[in-house]
Amino acid sequence: NMKNLLNPKPPVFPGGEKELDKFLKTHITYPPKFIGKNMEGVVRVEIFFKRSGAIEKLQKKILNPQFEFGKIELKVLKAIDQSPKWDYPETGLRQQVMILSVGFNEGLIYLESILPPPEQ
Repeated sequence: NMKNLLNPKPPVFPGGEKELDKFLKTHITYPPKFIGKNMEGVVRVEIFFKRSGAIEKLQKKILNPQFEFGKIELKVLKAIDQSPKWDYPETGLRQQVMILSVGFNEGLIYLESILPPPEQ
């Protein structure tokens, strides 16, 4: 179906964004030594999916070298890598990509957004 190829439905975490936020909160621990240091930021990860809904590979979009953000980024990558298979729509596309943004601020980890990449 040509329409599906031009406007594919994105992969969806089982249970939707609310469940993805819950998954992130339970699988990523905010480093206690960062609390009270006014540290906040966003980790953006490009997720490449197989047709099965399994994750094929992860790629960091933005690296925040300041303040040891790398430790939080590694925790985010590890959590996403351990996520269950996502619901993958029948689109005819061999591979889909999503950009996941995970925010952190004073002990909180939260889903900021999960979006397809902007069109080139």
